Amino acid sequence: MRILTDCSFLTNKQIRKIEERYGARYVFESQLKLRSEKWSDFSSAVFYTDEPHPEGSNWFAIWDNDGRFMISNAISAVEEPFFGALAENGDVIYSRHCRDFRESDDKTVFVDGGRDRLRHDLIHEILKLKVLRDRVVVVPRENRRPGCEVPFTAELDWDINQPEFSYSGDPLPVGALSK
Repeated sequence: MRILTDCSFLTNKQIRKIEERYGARYVFESQLKLRSEKWSDFSSAVFYTDEPHPEGSNWFAIWDNDGRFMISNAISAVEEPFFGALAENGDVIYSRHCRDFRESDDKTVFVDGGRDRLRHDLIHEILKLKVLRDRVVVVPRENRRPGCEVPFTAELDWDINQPEFSYSGDPLPVGALSK
């Protein structure tokens, strides 16, 4: 499995120059949280340095503000997990900002919408990702059924794929779905 963390607005040469200047390592491209607690509508290149800034964190971001590169604290980009889609070729892609439509190299999966409104193909597996120091990793799944926000939802207790079945459970109590 390969998590694609490429940067859409910096070249590899520019990334190496920033890494050398600040003694840092490029981590990934992501949105930053604004003072309003909403995600930015632009993305930034997030870097990790072993020595934290006296007034910040170990992560900083470089972003393009109409042709001028800016530097910011990037702790907001690494504090919360985010989601990516697993393509059939094993690549994991994620949307880097609200208008970042990405398709996997093998064309089997897409993502769009950034961190606060992820859109994906609804077919392929969605993975929870997080930043661990200077790399992006997959958060291990817990052994539990996924939650559902639809009220009055229960898992079927019979196999709908079987050609013939007999129902042996108790009938659904009157009013069970109107609670």
